[in-house]
Amino acid sequence: MPICHDVTTALFKQDDPETAALKAAAKAQRNADRQAALVKEQQRQKDEAFNASPQGLARSARARGDFLFQISLDITDITGTIATLAAPVSPAGAYSNRQDYSPTDSLNAIHEEGWHLHSFSTTFVQTAEVSRDKFLSSGQQTAISGKIVGTYVFDRVARRA
Repeated sequence: MPICHDVTTALFKQDDPETAALKAAAKAQRNADRQAALVKEQQRQKDEAFNASPQGLARSARARGDFLFQISLDITDITGTIATLAAPVSPAGAYSNRQDYSPTDSLNAIHEEGWHLHSFSTTFVQTAEVSRDKFLSSGQQTAISGKIVGTYVFDRVARRA
């Protein structure tokens, strides 16, 4: 029986106060290290997102000493669809849905980084095309999807003191 008593005592034995304090301190340090690593990872992700943004790209170009900075930003998304006679909402035909975006915030942020808009152009980039034969007549109905992209070229300006 003394073996059982020793095992039971060993299983339910509590640490002395000094050992318990060391364990608690080690646990608190592990938690603090985990929290610091989490904060560091969140900051890294935030920095990475900024560096990939128009403002971050403009800042990097300026830091490199570039004289020109070019960026392309989406202005409009256009989604083409073809409705059939069975469509409950609209008659048969080809239709477009348009979603406009404003690049103003990005352009202002680039300007704040020390760039002046030099030139601007747009282009339509086709992403899809759907077509089908017309019903009860000859020919095709075609719906095109794509986006309008604005390309902006900036000149570096001298920083104000």
